[in-house]
Amino acid sequence: VLAAVVVMADACAVRRASRELLSDLHNGEGLDPDTAWGRYESIRRWAKMPVFASDARAAVTDSLVAAADRVLTDFRNDAPAVRATSWEASRRWLQRALLLDNDRRIRARLRSVEAHLLRIEADARRNQAQRTALLRQAVQRFEESARLDPASPDPYVGLARIYSVGLIDFDLAARALADADRRGQPLGRRGDAQLGDAIRRRAQRLRQSLSPGRG
Repeated sequence: VLAAVVVMADACAVRRASRELLSDLHNGEGLDPDTAWGRYESIRRWAKMPVFASDARAAVTDSLVAAADRVLTDFRNDAPAVRATSWEASRRWLQRALLLDNDRRIRARLRSVEAHLLRIEADARRNQAQRTALLRQAVQRFEESARLDPASPDPYVGLARIYSVGLIDFDLAARALADADRRGQPLGRRGDAQLGDAIRRRAQRLRQSLSPGRG
């Protein structure tokens, strides 16, 4: 009997804490994803029956994914404002979301975010071999993201960035932009600029290869 009372009391406490978390998530401006995660983890640690927190679990997952989506969506713009710290936060949010829901689309988002962080790390390297290696790792993460969520334009937007600025390849840049367009992300001014960059860089390499003293 005592055990049953303890279980019932725990269930009531979990439900109450979960309702409060849900209310705070949905009211006004809501909670930031890190606070929401911390509160859910607190409930999970002391709850003997965490199943009663399933609604809060789903809502916190949605909060974490939505926060990461805002960063990915910003990068699709012609003039994105996203910074390295935003990508780092997105990686943290998606890693936590995967602990709550091992969904392929969440994993796809995480792979795209990891790829952007590799791309940013490559931009900071002066050693060309190291830079190229990091960019190729980024390409692999973007490609994995595309396999996990074939409907998302995000990996193709990232690939277009790499092939127009990093691993210069006009044909692959154009293909990535076309793939993004088919998934709802129009070419836009940045896409036009990326294709122009890829053409100019390809021409520069061609001129260098034909310059006197080479070959």
